[in-house]
Amino acid sequence: GILLATNSFGSALGGTLFGGLNLRAPLERQFAATLAIMSVPLALHAFVDGPLAFGIAAFIAGAAIAPSIACQSVLVSRLAPARYATEAFTWSSTFIVSGLGAGMAVGGWLSETHGPNAPFVAGAVLVAAMALLARQLPVRRVAQGEPAPH
Repeated sequence: GILLATNSFGSALGGTLFGGLNLRAPLERQFAATLAIMSVPLALHAFVDGPLAFGIAAFIAGAAIAPSIACQSVLVSRLAPARYATEAFTWSSTFIVSGLGAGMAVGGWLSETHGPNAPFVAGAVLVAAMALLARQLPVRRVAQGEPAPH
């Protein structure tokens, strides 16, 4: 519970800091970058020993969660036609929660068959792959009068 709270606190702080930034990079690139950044502390979990080091890795990993979700949410709102915005957010949330559930199930299996570090390595590889895929998103320039992304 304490480690999960540490991760959540990192997410809250990361989201707060990210929200205050005025980044010039296109949102699509910010999304790819936050995913790439998140993969590093996820991988670190597999190599740390002890609750303090694990907690630090959890905090750092958490710090990239809120910025990633913020970017993803803005991209959904930007890409979905206005009449389908509610449905787009519903599907987005459905896939996030389904992915978490599937990840926990696969992580449990990996822990049982390959040891407790395996889920962290697998998670880091998966998030790094998502960052590479997100890097392929075409950049859409914001039109004048439209709210600018971070």
